[in-house]
Amino acid sequence: MNRRLLMGAATIGSAATLVTAASFASFNDTESIGTKTFNAGTLDLQKTWSQPLSATNLQPGDVRSFDFTLRNAGSLDGDLKMKIVDLVDSENGVNDVEAKLKDTASAGELSKYVTVKVEEIRDDHHDGRDYGRPGGPPPQPARVIYDGNLRSSVNVVREAGDLRHGDDCDYKVTLTFVKDKLTDAFDVQAQNDAQGDGVSFDLKFALVQENA
Repeated sequence: MNRRLLMGAATIGSAATLVTAASFASFNDTESIGTKTFNAGTLDLQKTWSQPLSATNLQPGDVRSFDFTLRNAGSLDGDLKMKIVDLVDSENGVNDVEAKLKDTASAGELSKYVTVKVEEIRDDHHDGRDYGRPGGPPPQPARVIYDGNLRSSVNVVREAGDLRHGDDCDYKVTLTFVKDKLTDAFDVQAQNDAQGDGVSFDLKFALVQENA
């Protein structure tokens, strides 16, 4: 192959290289919009105070009450649910009057004659101020969450209002030993089957996200 042919081949090869490079190269640029974060909020229901209650020697017509306070210590507003749980009727023995009513020692009957009223002491302004105190705003009406028989309400879920994040709410529970009318002083009254009996229960609250 002579020198002229070799020079021609070299020229063709260089041109092909330029064409190939041009076919696979172009201008470009990139830009990031920055890291984005996504964090979940919290619901944290806390019992900050609860008045103890252990009443003894009760008779029909007696009323007892206790107060407690709940706080939403989380970062989200929530809705409250309530139910009565862990109801235990204790017989504590059968006396002669109970025996006449064919009462047995298997379980107590007191919860049949007890009503429970659970109220939320309202703070519609959600500002944590003490309402009804001298120099303060007027008291807000209580919101009744439940008012009825203790035994029949066990494990029934009830709406208990809202609780905003950072807010406290006060509640009042009133227990009444219902007094039936005495029909005959010499006849054994039905309520006598609760003599000496006892009952215990608990209130359970759940805080869930709004409109769950």
